[in-house]
Amino acid sequence: MNKILHIFVSNGIGGAELLISNLIISNQNYHTNHTVLCRKGRFSDHLSKKSINFITYSNKIQLLLILNKYKSYIFHCHDPGAAFISSLIKNKLILHVHGNHKYMQRISLKNLIILFFILPKIYRILWISEDAFESFYFKNKVIYFSVVLFNFSNTSVLNTNNKPFDKRKYDLIFLGRMTEIKQPMKFILLVKNIVINKKIKCIMVGDGPLLPSIKKYIELYSLGGFIETVGFKENIYEYLYDSKILVNLSISEGFPITFIESAWSKVIISHTLGYNFLKSLLNNNNSISCENTNELQIKLLNLLKDDFRMNEIAEKNFNTFKDLYNSKYFTKELNKIYNDYETI
Repeated sequence: MNKILHIFVSNGIGGAELLISNLIISNQNYHTNHTVLCRKGRFSDHLSKKSINFITYSNKIQLLLILNKYKSYIFHCHDPGAAFISSLIKNKLILHVHGNHKYMQRISLKNLIILFFILPKIYRILWISEDAFESFYFKNKVIYFSVVLFNFSNTSVLNTNNKPFDKRKYDLIFLGRMTEIKQPMKFILLVKNIVINKKIKCIMVGDGPLLPSIKKYIELYSLGGFIETVGFKENIYEYLYDSKILVNLSISEGFPITFIESAWSKVIISHTLGYNFLKSLLNNNNSISCENTNELQIKLLNLLKDDFRMNEIAEKNFNTFKDLYNSKYFTKELNKIYNDYETI
């Protein structure tokens, strides 16, 4: 039986954390033992509710001691920081890159640490998307041990969303952490400009350091009647099923699980990540791909007037993402990597 230690340096809940908890739940029928190592916080609380094995640590010394105790396990590191610390204990690591990080796209201190201290001890790098791999500054040095593994979400256990667009409560939904990289303030400004021409109802789902400021700006711009904030929610589907369009304004992304969740919920995906972002899945037929918020604003205003067009796009979107609604492919590929670990 493969014994896997999933190593995190954060204590929050984002796409990486939800992905791994879903993986462990769906991987119970395989001969694999999973344990999560993370800081005490919201993620450990989530793991406890899901009855997933986990260990918490409070400082780097304690982390190193735990890693040394579990060094017979396969170390699956979920960011370069976790890989760097793990490399002090073990010489054969799996690094999972869950985002398209800006610092990995250029010569930077973090990237040089990856090149000289982490890469020599890497067995496999798992990339969240082709975009993340292609933009890595040192990609030519990792091409032979890199694997692109798209995210998945266990949405297929849920009922499909057949609620008509004209019956849905929210025109736009912002779903994600309230942090600078997700740019929730831009969402407020986007809504502020849209309501000049069309009165809409929006929802912001997520927690984070910017949430208090977000609430203040909503009040400052007199948008309380247009934007509702609900903080972090374990069950996002009660809001997705009642929304028309997901708005993603992130500075960068790898492969947002929210895109899969939205596609399953028959919610249209809109973003400002550029025309080429995830172009193998997203195109003009099933998403609103834009370069900036001005372009997005115009497209949203036009689309919100046309329920028939929205339904058409949502159906195409639902079918495009169909292979990512369960863990079958992801689990198969990852277990192959785990199984090959001892033979390479």
